[in-house]
Amino acid sequence: RLVQIKSAFPKEVQLKQRVPKKKTVKRKNKKEEEETSRILYLAKFDEGVGANLDPNGNSGKWLPMEEHLKIDPSGAKERLQKAVRCVSLHETLSSGEFIKIAARWEELMRIVNNELLTGKILLESLMPGKDTSLTAQEAKYILESEKLIIFVSGLTEYVRVVRSIVATIGDLLCLDTSVNLTKRNFKKDWGGIPLLESALNVEDSFQVIQSVAEKISKKGAMMVSLESIPEIRKRILQQLMNGSRMNISPLTTPDLFCHLTLQPIGSTDGDLSLSSDSTRNDTRVSVEWEGKPFMACAANFWCNRVSLSVP
Repeated sequence: RLVQIKSAFPKEVQLKQRVPKKKTVKRKNKKEEEETSRILYLAKFDEGVGANLDPNGNSGKWLPMEEHLKIDPSGAKERLQKAVRCVSLHETLSSGEFIKIAARWEELMRIVNNELLTGKILLESLMPGKDTSLTAQEAKYILESEKLIIFVSGLTEYVRVVRSIVATIGDLLCLDTSVNLTKRNFKKDWGGIPLLESALNVEDSFQVIQSVAEKISKKGAMMVSLESIPEIRKRILQQLMNGSRMNISPLTTPDLFCHLTLQPIGSTDGDLSLSSDSTRNDTRVSVEWEGKPFMACAANFWCNRVSLSVP
């Protein structure tokens, strides 16, 4: 009987009866959303660097951001952008896709350390007067080979990946961009993170490789240009500031950062692109691997030394 009554209504009336009317929710406009995000960054960052008052009412390490903006707009803008980067990384690392990134970094550091140790032993065996199993003719052939330069360049790119990861950790810790990773400040500034101890070992081996490569090179300089950790962080921060990106979306949008190092690597409008003097041979450029963006050096290292599966 009920079916007969329902079928008597026109179809469009029946459809309206079946689908409940959706409630309309007033959405915040873009300006309101950006202001909400900005307030979140200020609060989180002030809390992280100790700018808020402690329980006894004493002021923190730095001025609260709102006061900083009044007396030093330029410095406050840089500090605000550091806050944006820090909070963005926290949100990214909390997502399901990147929940295991620390394990990937540990594996990467272990393999890079092994590769550099092997490279160091090989290069030291080519030093004049070194007692090795190589004959003089074999050593001469290796020293004059273009493949030696390619080999050393490859090791340098491994270090670039490691430094990019360390730079990301520096951003996550909200360290000053001038802070480098050294044995002296390992615990004080970097919190003694075990992963960074592996990075220090990488730097030690690389320093030896640089020294030996300069001594044995028969074809001029072997080493390619390599940014320091502070230089990486300053470049990225400056590019973010130039782009006036004061909301979280550019750094959490998946196509704007490397999915291994979490370093910003480019955008369609060029705000996060490399400097104008970069070339197509620059290994920091973005490449796509199974639909995900990576720094070319990071993708190359992972697929050749770790796994053919995308990290």
